[in-house]
Amino acid sequence: MEGLPMLPLSRAITLATLTASLALVASCSNASQTDDAALWTANPDRLGPITADTPFRQDALAEALVGFTVNPGQASAEGETYLIYEARRTDAAPVELVIDGDGEQLLAVTVRVAELVQSALDVGMLAGAVDLDPDLCFPGVEERSGDVVCQDERPTGLTYWIRVDHAGPDGELPPLETLNAGTVYEIQWVPVPG
Repeated sequence: MEGLPMLPLSRAITLATLTASLALVASCSNASQTDDAALWTANPDRLGPITADTPFRQDALAEALVGFTVNPGQASAEGETYLIYEARRTDAAPVELVIDGDGEQLLAVTVRVAELVQSALDVGMLAGAVDLDPDLCFPGVEERSGDVVCQDERPTGLTYWIRVDHAGPDGELPPLETLNAGTVYEIQWVPVPG
């Protein structure tokens, strides 16, 4: 190659490695920015595309949840079954969102997958990843006995359901160390209608 200076082999390898590293960092940075931008934000009247005013109807939820398939389902509490809607991005995927309501009023959205919502904690994380305020945590009851629910300290409308390894008395919170070792298995958003 005439006219091009020849670099010593070690410098050429160093430059090639540096260039590849910079390209990798740039691509990871761009992917991270895209992923962060894709995460849903939560506040008392909105969780991503769903608002407190979104009707609890399959057509309205399907319209709001672009990229998701929304199907009716059933849940039960205290022996009573009731209508819910389940949303997933692909038919083969497990249920990612459970939408609960009454009549046309949306009551709650439960998130069962990680990396969907901007939140202090995410599904699959240890509760101790943030400093939870024990005053905002409560023992689960009935079907969720033995679990703990903690409210987000920020005004987001989010609560975190945490599975803990604790065989203490029903209705009592486990020690803080046990709570911090628990794993978040659901994030629930409860809207505050305007």
